[in-house]
Amino acid sequence: MFKRFNVFFIPMALMFLALSTFAQDSWIEQSSPSSSQVLKLQETSQTPAETLSYWDFESGWGNWWVDNGVWEVGHPTSSSPCSLSAHSGDSCAGTNLAGLYPNYSDTRLISPAVNLPSIGVGEELRLSFWHWFSFNRFQDLWGTWHVDSGQVEMQVYNYDSLFWGSWKKIGNTYKDYSVIWSKIEIEEVSSYAGKRVRFGFHLFGDSQGNSCGWYADDVTFHCLAPEITMLLSPPNHTTGPANDTFYWHSSFRATSYRIQIAYDSLFASLSYDLSNILDTTYYITELDTTIWWRVRGENVCDYGPWSNKWAYTDVEEPNDLQNNVPGDFALQQNYPNPFNPQTRIEYSLPKEGEVKIIIYNLLGQRVKTLIDEQQTAGHKEILWDGKGDNGTEVASGIYFYRIKAGDFIQSRKMVLMK
Repeated sequence: MFKRFNVFFIPMALMFLALSTFAQDSWIEQSSPSSSQVLKLQETSQTPAETLSYWDFESGWGNWWVDNGVWEVGHPTSSSPCSLSAHSGDSCAGTNLAGLYPNYSDTRLISPAVNLPSIGVGEELRLSFWHWFSFNRFQDLWGTWHVDSGQVEMQVYNYDSLFWGSWKKIGNTYKDYSVIWSKIEIEEVSSYAGKRVRFGFHLFGDSQGNSCGWYADDVTFHCLAPEITMLLSPPNHTTGPANDTFYWHSSFRATSYRIQIAYDSLFASLSYDLSNILDTTYYITELDTTIWWRVRGENVCDYGPWSNKWAYTDVEEPNDLQNNVPGDFALQQNYPNPFNPQTRIEYSLPKEGEVKIIIYNLLGQRVKTLIDEQQTAGHKEILWDGKGDNGTEVASGIYFYRIKAGDFIQSRKMVLMK
């Protein structure tokens, strides 16, 4: 009478593969993981993350609850073809740990309330979980397909009305079956930063007949740390003046930086340990020795990995070099060119005076004023990070940099290529 497509035919071989491949060591803590557990999470992710909340259901419900029944927490005991183990440990959440979910189920597994932190530009919050599902579908006499499905939803607490808001879908809709445990990362969580939220696993049953259902395990709210910072200058194992500026590339998701300068490669003896640096440069004075330096990006959520450590020898310039005043004004070609995201501009001043170096686009519009100040005579350099006066990155293209020092005026062309 009905054409049915029940997903009971999942091969047993695939089920055994799921059990053998995805068995994991148990995480015991219910909401505040230990440092070793956080380390384990970081080692299995491409980007380090601070775990804000974590649930593995090993200690039971842990303030989770259900509307309209069906969902359970514990050890799965279903027989074939729904037999499976938890993703890690012994327990997980599921729509029916001992069998099939009922016809026309409409049920939601709801998390405890979580206060998400406020985040800055480029910072990300994510909800991740492991899940396994097998949903039913059937075609009625009139040829209409009725498909069961699942989706994750979020709601926000309103402090004015003192009520929870309506449920809103985040992430994808899940249909048919997944065969094995798989990990899901939902990025839309960042739009809920700074709010009190809870989320739910919502199963919609729109068909006659039933199937194995939906299982969830190892659920986390986490915050993405900045990516690794790449050092730029001075290059590794070089020497230079005792007063020098350290440069590094901007790190994705970083809102500030921390630099460490040490007298040994293990950073056991620190000379400088400075944080909350908002730029990608820092000026150091009077070291006059061999040092090691490294930088990492930080944000409100977490901090990124340290950069590679570079060695640099600061030396006091001899008097004859200090007094080596250039005979003429000069503006050198920037290096590298083309560049991304930073380039170095060198110039020479035979005498003290007002100096302006300004970058223009092809339309002759000012993009960035690099220098507008009184400077002493000497060989100089400045770094441009590819940003305009408003602090935002400029587009790829051709740009001109122009120096005016007294009566000396010269321009050169450079190419930013992303």
